[in-house]
Amino acid sequence: MSRLLIVVLLVALLPTVPAQVASSLWLSPAELVGLPMSGAAWTRVKAAADGALSAAQISDQNSKHDVLTLAVALVYARMNLVANRTPAADAVLAAYRAKAAQAILSAIGTEAGGRTLALGRNLVSYVIAADLIQLRVYRPADDMRFRAWLAAVRTRTLDGQTLISTHEKRPNNWGTHAGASRVAADLYLGDTVDLARAATVFRVCRVQVGRAGLAVFERGASRHQPRLLQGRSHGRRGHPR
Repeated sequence: MSRLLIVVLLVALLPTVPAQVASSLWLSPAELVGLPMSGAAWTRVKAAADGALSAAQISDQNSKHDVLTLAVALVYARMNLVANRTPAADAVLAAYRAKAAQAILSAIGTEAGGRTLALGRNLVSYVIAADLIQLRVYRPADDMRFRAWLAAVRTRTLDGQTLISTHEKRPNNWGTHAGASRVAADLYLGDTVDLARAATVFRVCRVQVGRAGLAVFERGASRHQPRLLQGRSHGRRGHPR
């Protein structure tokens, strides 16, 4: 998931959000069609998509339901670009899409009782999965329900924090996961105002970090932070020793 987090967070550096971004939040059709449908990687992703998903539980920071849901959506999105499909192949494709949609919707509300670390770790995959299966086109009413929850969950208080406050205060694994999910949600919702604020937090924390800037963050345990934020001295050309 590290590459996924980096990709989603880097999108926050964009100054504006084009209207068409929502249709390719993570991977464009050109990138999708370039993904192989054979080999070890495809076999593993498809096996995950074909397997049981268990129950959604966003409050569990170790839940795998989110990434398994993303696997289903990714297999659907890639197979959907295959030309000249047979009716049998279309039936399989429809089953993947339905499975992904059900899994996404089943996650709504399961953040209750958890912490923002769990929400940050799990939410992003559901958002990208919804985009990959084009939930807004496939099931418009369900997409409206998903969007309403997505907009609200960003500011839901969990154990004294919200997803947004965690992103803005914690420059460690908590804040990074929260930032990835926040940015993904903003992009899906087309919330350019909050996306711009998230981008500012990203720049301050990762690009424009200085000792004055660190004062606004609650760093916590250093083992979960980039070395740049651990208060260590720097060697030549700004590299941590």
